[in-house]
Formats: sequence, C-alpha cells, structure tokens
Amino acid sequence: MAMKRSSSSEKDQRAEKNTALLSDEFQIHIFVFSLLVICLESLTFLGSSFDAYYSESFIFATIAFFMFYAGIGYIFEMFVGKRVSAVFSVIPSILIFFLLNKSAFQSIAASALLAAVLRIVFVLLPKKKSLITIGSFVLGALSLYLYFEKDAEFAGKITATILFVSILILILSSVQKIFCEKKLFQTTEAFPFYFFMILGFLVLVIPKPEKPIDWAKALEFGDRLVSSFNYYMPDIFSGGTYKSGYSNLGVTGGRVSLSDTTQLKLKTYERPYFIFEDESGTKIKRRRTIYLSGGKGSDKTQIVTFVNFLHSNNIDNETAKLFSEIGSIQLEYAYLKTNDEIAPLNALYLESAGKAVEGGRSSSVHKKGYALNVTYLNIDYGSPYLSELLRDNGKNMEAMSFDEACDYFRKTYGPNLDKYVSREEYDAVCAKGFSVNSAFEYLDTNGASTELSNLAKELTEGVSSDYDKCRTIEKYLRQYKYSTDVDSIGNTTYDINTSKGASALAERFLFETGEGYCIHYTSSMVMLLRLSGIPARACVGYHYVFPFEKADSYDVSGRCAHAWPEAYIENVGWVPFEPTSAYRTQEENAWNRVRAEETEQVQYGYEPSHAPVITPDKADDDNGDNKEKSLAYELIRVVLPVIGSVVILLFVLVFGIKVVQSIRYRLASLDKKLEMDIAGIKKAVRKKSGDSYTDRGLLFEYVKRIPSEFQTQAKEVFGAYYRLIYGGDGALPITEEDVKKARELYVMLSRKIKK
Repeated sequence: MAMKRSSSSEKDQRAEKNTALLSDEFQIHIFVFSLLVICLESLTFLGSSFDAYYSESFIFATIAFFMFYAGIGYIFEMFVGKRVSAVFSVIPSILIFFLLNKSAFQSIAASALLAAVLRIVFVLLPKKKSLITIGSFVLGALSLYLYFEKDAEFAGKITATILFVSILILILSSVQKIFCEKKLFQTTEAFPFYFFMILGFLVLVIPKPEKPIDWAKALEFGDRLVSSFNYYMPDIFSGGTYKSGYSNLGVTGGRVSLSDTTQLKLKTYERPYFIFEDESGTKIKRRRTIYLSGGKGSDKTQIVTFVNFLHSNNIDNETAKLFSEIGSIQLEYAYLKTNDEIAPLNALYLESAGKAVEGGRSSSVHKKGYALNVTYLNIDYGSPYLSELLRDNGKNMEAMSFDEACDYFRKTYGPNLDKYVSREEYDAVCAKGFSVNSAFEYLDTNGASTELSNLAKELTEGVSSDYDKCRTIEKYLRQYKYSTDVDSIGNTTYDINTSKGASALAERFLFETGEGYCIHYTSSMVMLLRLSGIPARACVGYHYVFPFEKADSYDVSGRCAHAWPEAYIENVGWVPFEPTSAYRTQEENAWNRVRAEETEQVQYGYEPSHAPVITPDKADDDNGDNKEKSLAYELIRVVLPVIGSVVILLFVLVFGIKVVQSIRYRLASLDKKLEMDIAGIKKAVRKKSGDSYTDRGLLFEYVKRIPSEFQTQAKEVFGAYYRLIYGGDGALPITEEDVKKARELYVMLSRKIKK
C-alpha cells in the first residue's frame, strides 16, 4: 500500500509540474502576443517600415509560428538541452520564409522569421518570470496610452479585444504573484495561471448586446466641456496636438493625432472593387477609392463643363466608360456635426429624407443620423485615356445647346442630363464660358515669398500643358516625408483657403521642416500652381479606400480625414491631384487600363455600376476557382517541405547525438567510460522513477530503484565507481571487466525502461 501511495504521489507531482510548465508557456505566449501588438502599433506612429506588414493576419500568423516553434522545441528537448532545442526548432523558419516569399502567402513570410527571433529571445532570456510580471504593467500602461491618446486601432477590432483581455489576464496574475511573494494574501494557495485564462476566455465569449450603448450625449457633453475650457485656456487638453477629422481648414499645421471615431457610414450597392485587365492581359482586382468633399454639393458648373469637354473631343459611350461612370451612394453622419453637405466629387444629385438638397451648406447643423443619397459621376482621373485628353485642351470649346447636351449625356451615361441640371442652370454656365477667367479668384498669391515663386518657376519652366505642370509639381512634392508629428508655427491658426495661410504652411514645409501631412502638401501645391498661373484650391473631406469584402455598410473614421488640391484646367473644370506621399496617386488608383475593344467581354452598368472591363460574375467565379486551386497548391508546397525539414532535424538530433556519444565513448579512457556509463544508469533510473526523484548523490538509493534481477550487478558496478572516486593512488585500477559490466547494466536498464 505504501508503494502504491508513493507511486500515486509521484504521478501527482509529475502532473503538477507539467501543468506548471504548460501554464508558464501559455503565459509567455500571451505576453509575446501583447508585446508584438503594442510594439508594432507604436512603430506605425513612428513612421516605421513595419507599417507595411502591420495587420491582424500578420500578428496572428506570427503567434501561430511562435506556437509551432514551441511545439517543435518540446519534441527536441527530449534529446538535447532547452537552449539547443530552441535554436534547432527555429531552423525551419528559414525554409518557411523562402517558401512563403515565393508563394501566395508572401505577405506573412516576414512573420515566420519574426516568430523565430522572438522564440529564441524568450528561451534564452534570463529571469523571464520577473520580466513578464513587470512587463505586464508596462504593456497595460502603453496600451491605454495608445488607445486613448493616439486613438490606436491595434490592427483591428478582433486584435484589440484579444489584446486587452490578454493584458487583463497578465496583470491579474502579476498582481497575485506580487501579493503572494509579500505574503499579503492570507490564503494558503494562489490561483493557477489557467484560472485567469478561463476568466479571460469567458470575457471573450460572453454575448455582447446587439445594440451598442449610444454615447452620443455623453460625447457631446464632453466636447462642450473641453471646448469651454479650451476657450479660456487654449490647448489645455490637446498639448499642441489636434485629432484628425472633418475640418474647416483652419489649422496650426502642428501635430495630428489620428482618430478612430466613426464619422460617416457609407452604403452602396456597388462592388467595393473593380476588376480589369492590364496590358499583359492579367486580370486585376483593385479596391475602389472615393474622395468625399465637404461644402460643394451638386456642382452644376463642373457637370456642364465636363460634359461639353467630352463632346468637344468626340467621346462616345464606349470610350467614356473607360474612365467614367454613374455611381450612387448613401452617406450617414455618425459622430460628426457640420453644416456642410459631404458628398463624392462630381456629385450630380443630393437627396435627404426624400427631398432634393440644394447647395453645399445647410443653415442648420447636421448631426448623427443625418443621411444623404448621392448620385455622382465617378471619374477615373488616373486613366491614361483621360490624361491624353486633359493634355490636349487648348482648343476653344463651343457649348452644345441644352437639348443637345441632354441627348449626348443620355447616350453616353444612360439618364438624361435634365435630371440633374435645369435649362436655366445650363445656359447660365455656358454664358460665363469655360475659360480660366471663370476661376480668377483662385489665382491669389498674396503672401507668397520670392523663394516660393522661384521654386514654381523652376519646376514648370519648359513644361507645355497646364496638366503636365500639375503632374510635375505633384511628383516633386511626393518626395517629401509624410509625418503627423510636426511642430506648429507658434499658436497661430492658418486658413489654407486663404493665400497667406497656405503660403505660410507651404514655406515652412518646403524650406524648413521638409515633412508634414496632407495640409502641408495641399498648401504647397495650391500655391505652386497659382504661382505657375494655374487656378487652384484646397479641398477638405475624406479619402476612403473600400475593403475587398462587400459589406452592408462601411465606416469612415477620423483617420480618413484628408485635404487635397484641385486645379482648374481650362475647358475641363476642376481636376483633383494627390501630392501627399502617404496616399496613392490617381494613376495608381486607376481602374481601367484596356480599351473596350481590346477585351472579349465588357459589361458596363449605370446604377449601380459594375466592373467596367469583364463580366463581374464570370470574373469572380474564375478567380475564385483559380484562387482556391492556387492556395491549395501553395499550401501543400509549403507544408510538405516544412514537415520534411522537421523530420530530418529530428533524425539528425537523435542519430547525431548517438553517433557523437558513440565516438566519445570509444575514444575515452576506461575511467571515463565508467563515468559515462554510471551517468547513463543514473539517468535511466531517474527516468523510470519520474521527475519527483531527487538525486542526493547516494548510489545505494539508486540500487533500491533498480529491478531486483539487476541489483547484484549494480552493486558491483557502483563499487568499482566508488573505488575510482574515493580509492586514491593505492586503489585497484578500473579494468575492462568493470567497464563491460557497467555498459551491460546501462543497456539492459535502458531497454527495460523503453518496454
């Protein structure tokens, strides 16, 4: 009975030790996940190149690889030490990286190497438990700072939720550890780590209410409170930093904190992406990009000018569809208060609550819930076909009659023009003409320095068309570094709608700091264009890039707030440009690069619009089938070699260790051979006895644990070992017979334990 109780006790102790080791490993994994998310989020604010990799898929792929290496490491630990096994376990990461880097999984190739580095660091790192205890509080503080002060997204809602639950688990465990070490708890036993993991899991899985709490009133009260304080004590809360969001262009040009607060919700029946073929015939899927401008409303002048521009260039419906189409979208105001009507560029018609909306500003403030239905002309300003037309705009343009324009618009786009522009409005625009004189107010250069004027002359000298001058200035400005962490010019607020305000921001950006964000790029391009004789204006609103996945609605956050310049091209109208280096140019966002007659299938829709080059359903089916086959092939191509590499490494470890030990044994002296055999015998006995056995250096304790049929031989072998260790110079030397008995005993015990 005593032997059974002892055996049971040893099993319990072994189980407790294994549980403790597993808990430690879980703790390391949770800490690494939290550390990874917070470090990557911090690097994005510092303008690091890691921003290109930062996503939920990258983070979870890194943790998956980290767990994979940990699993391999535990297998290798059966044959070598923990440190050696850590190094061997991450060797497959090199193979994984090269395989992924040439496959459909290229985007997560870097995560394989990053996970390998993290695994080695956390295995070799001394005092890990103390580091995790202290680090948990540091990560908690950093996460709160990033969330509340920097409006951090943490790569997405799922990542953010898991991050805060993970930090909660770590902090609770660390608090308990500190209190237990100081004996502040009266309980005899502390909660195990997996207890806190269960609590965290419950927090994740407990159903959330379908309707979120409406914090609008609380936020409005907070805004009023902060505004009242800032009225008397400017910047008491901002510290010189203002949050991104819809602006009236009155800015200091100082630091900007990117806000994740949803300001608009978009709904559309249109796909969030285009599919087209490039010059090589490759099908390309590109996400839609939309500019939402405030304060313009339905710009009748812009519509009339552009329609006459197309007609004067003999553009038929087949050619027009290469760079333009009718689109429709609904915008709902979220946490946004403004008098401005916010709509896509080239809005044709705005409607709210079943009534037409006239003008770009309302007499009343629009608040949360205000909705606009907008029909607009979606123009691909990056299209090479449109670019050719914009360069060749020198001819005098003769306006069509209203009836001719309606007929032309119907043949080109589907609906009649009189649905959006009345006869009186059309005739009024045509009477003013389409020349540069109609935009003279946007040529103001008051406040611009000689240095700024000389730069404009240097950039555009010898450039023929106004359009090419715009592209030249745009390209030049995109060389400047994008940064939201810039100092303001004193406490002065500059309105970039004015020439003086734009000039001040432009000159500081171009000649002093050399870095800035959209406000600085826009101010610079507006002033350089005006100094080059091209009317220009600053526009403000949002730049939103749709996801690839279609959704019921799309959230436009404060992060999407943007400013961009527009130039007035004679006989064309206002054309937007993108000098801000952090954003893609119009050419990079272009969605049609092949003429209609060069493709076999073309489908062009009006309301809603469709992919303009190939039949959407067929393209999706083909892409879906090919994508599934490709992913399956790539997965097999990556997984099989990795599994093979792990097997080969395991083979090398097992047989390599045996070969090395065999060579060492053969080359050793008789004394050394006996010592090696005794070490093997002791290891075999300990393995049979379990981890609970403590070696006190007494060999007779080992004899008791050896099976009875081998105990006599064990006493003889241990006696020879004692003679070697304690016999002194007069003792009998170790003989071949002694070594033979020791080797036989070691081999028999090893085989018996395996059985």
